[in-house]
Amino acid sequence: MSLIRWRRVLLSLAFALAFGPVVAAPDTQPGFHHAIVQLDGDGHGLLVAEVPVRAGEPIVMQFPKAKQRPACCNRMVAADFVLVRDGSVLATDVIGGQELFVYRFQAPPGWASEPFVGIAAVGVARKTRNAGRQLESVDASGVVHRSSLCVSQEGVHLKRTVGSKARSHLYLSLGYAVAAPTCP
Repeated sequence: MSLIRWRRVLLSLAFALAFGPVVAAPDTQPGFHHAIVQLDGDGHGLLVAEVPVRAGEPIVMQFPKAKQRPACCNRMVAADFVLVRDGSVLATDVIGGQELFVYRFQAPPGWASEPFVGIAAVGVARKTRNAGRQLESVDASGVVHRSSLCVSQEGVHLKRTVGSKARSHLYLSLGYAVAAPTCP
């Protein structure tokens, strides 16, 4: 091993000992992620995200098609999103146990005349599309994000992979029992 490589290794070790373990970032573009979106049919929406959503950030989300099947995609910009801080929405990060960010927003007219739950891509992406039962996005770095949504006995689960690695598992309680769960 060259002297330069040894210096880098020793410097990394000294940094880790001084400041704690070095943890790899979860994604190549951490500002980009998928989130759960819930529309109530009366123009109100709920967005459950892993990281804070900034004003002006682009959002691409599924919307209901015939028989409540998700179609892709409606586009909007995050504006007037209100962070829910009162505990009225039960949402958890199943993998990391991190705090989730839940926002209420006004959906553009005509987006959903019936209640709907789908997936949203938050941040800049090269392309976002439905791929079978998944939402697939290629972020600005060219990395592929895939998310699937399923419903358990009383809530919605969003499972996201980046490349071939599981990155997040978000859960949103619906607050009622589901007649036909779809989660395995």
